[in-house]
Amino acid sequence: MNENIEALLTKIEHNTKRRPEITLELKMNKNKKRFPIDPPISLHDGNYCMGLISLSVYNTIFNVTTKNNHFTYFNGTERSGLWKTILIPPGAYEIDQINDEIQDQLEINGDMVKVKNSDTYPITIEANDSTQKSEITCASDYQVDFTDVQSIGKLLGFNARILKEESTRSKRNIEGALESYLEKSDSSNSSSAFWQVTSDKVVDIMPIDKIHLNCDKVEGSILNGKPSSILYSFHIDESPGYKIIKNPETILYKNITTDKIEALYFYLLDDDGNEVDFNNETITFTLQIIRK
Repeated sequence: MNENIEALLTKIEHNTKRRPEITLELKMNKNKKRFPIDPPISLHDGNYCMGLISLSVYNTIFNVTTKNNHFTYFNGTERSGLWKTILIPPGAYEIDQINDEIQDQLEINGDMVKVKNSDTYPITIEANDSTQKSEITCASDYQVDFTDVQSIGKLLGFNARILKEESTRSKRNIEGALESYLEKSDSSNSSSAFWQVTSDKVVDIMPIDKIHLNCDKVEGSILNGKPSSILYSFHIDESPGYKIIKNPETILYKNITTDKIEALYFYLLDDDGNEVDFNNETITFTLQIIRK
C-alpha cells in the first residue's frame, strides 16, 4: 500500500511541477518559411513537444484571382448586342463589393439603361442573407455567361450556364427591380422589363474554410486519413480585411521528432492540401516548447 501511495505521489509531483519551457516568437509574410535557430535548441534530456499559444494575421486571402475573375455578359438584342467580359481585379471581396466593381465597369463600357430619364445599371448582384444565395437582376435583352472556366459564377453560387430571361422564373418591372437605387419620380417614362434569377447553390464567398499551420519537426496529426505535420488548425471566421486572432484556451501539444532543433520550417495548407496565400500579409505566431 505504501509503495502505491509513493508511486502516486511521485506521479502527482511529476505532473504538477513546472516543466522547462522555451518560447518562440515568429513572423512570416509568405505561405512558407524556414527559420534557422542559432544557437540550436538541444532537447537531449527528455521528450519534448510543441504547441501554439497565439496567432494573428489580417484576412487578406483573395477569393477572386486570375482563375475566377471573369464576368461575361450580353448587352442587347441578338442583332445589335455584343458579348463583353469584365475582368475583376484580384482581391478579397464581399458580394456587394463584387457588384460595385462590375457596375463601375458597366458604366465605363457605356452599358447603362434609361429609367425615368436617368441612367441606371442593367445588372445588379445581391446577397440573400436568408438563403445564403445570390440574386442577379438584369434588364431585358441582357444575358450573363458563367460557362467560362475563369468565370466568377461558382463563387456566386451558379452552375456553369448562361442566364437569360426565358430561363428564369422571376420577371418584374425595372422600376420595381431597382427601386432601392432610384428615387421615385412623377415624370416617368415607359419602363423596361427586368428579370431576376437566384443562384443554384449557396454563395462560395470564402472557398477556404480551414487553415493548417504545419511544422516539419512535429508529428501526431492525421489529415484525410494520412499522417500530417500539422501544428495548429483554425477556421476563418473573419470577413476579408479583418484581423484573425487566435489564442487557444487549450494548447494542443505535438511531439517533436528530433532531439536538436537547428531550423524550423513552417507552411500553410488548406483541407485539400493546397497552399494558402495571405498575399504578403505578416503572420505572427508564438510557440511554446515543453518537456513531457
